[in-house]
Parts: sequence; C-alpha cells; structure tokens
Amino acid sequence: MAEEVLEVARAIRPYLPALVGDGAAELDAAIADHLALATDDEQVADQLVDLLARSPETHAWAAQMLNDPELLPPEVSGLGDRGMLAGDAGPIDAVRYCCPQGDYVFYRLGLGDVPGPCPTHGSSLMPG
Repeated sequence: MAEEVLEVARAIRPYLPALVGDGAAELDAAIADHLALATDDEQVADQLVDLLARSPETHAWAAQMLNDPELLPPEVSGLGDRGMLAGDAGPIDAVRYCCPQGDYVFYRLGLGDVPGPCPTHGSSLMPG
C-alpha cells in the first residue's frame, strides 16, 4: 500500500491549487519533502496520508484515486466515460509525465496541456 500512497502524493501535486487554494504551496512543499525521503517506506506513506487527510478536498481526491482500479487521478479515470470527441479518430488518452527524480506526476489530458518543469527540481518531465 505504501507505493500506492506515494503515487497519489506524486499525482495530487498539480491539482493542489484547485483543491486547497492559498495553502497549495505549503502543502506541495510538505509533500515534496516527504517524497524526497520515501523509498517505499511505510512510515513516510503514513505521514503522507496524514498530510492529505488534513483537507476534506485532498482527502476525497486521494480516496478516489486509491479506489480507482488503475490508480488514476479522478480527472483522468473518467476519460474513458467521455468516449470520443467530435472529429477525433479515437478515444481520449491521458499521457502520464513524471519527474526523473520521481516526486511529481502530471497527466496531459489534451493537446493544449503542456507539462511544465518539476516544481521541486526544475527538470523537464518525461513521458512514463
């Protein structure tokens, strides 16, 4: 379960401004600090659960992701339900990008979504 919690912590980071508003930067920094210590450590995972449970919004978001059979964020897991866009040749696919150091994940939901650099390291995100 620790690895799943770490993945939730990585994936929630881009959504924090929408979920918690003004407290996003502080919570993001705390999550990043914990992820820097994590090596599939249960204690760090427990601390991340405590951080994410402080806000009803982050708690609900994390619970939805943990309940998803593919461990996808709520914004991504519903894409299959939307079917096809007019003029498209196929279903919508989200592309996962991650920090090479492993503490940040961004899902590109459309062509206009451009993954920025990792907010912790400033490095370019890589598909994967």
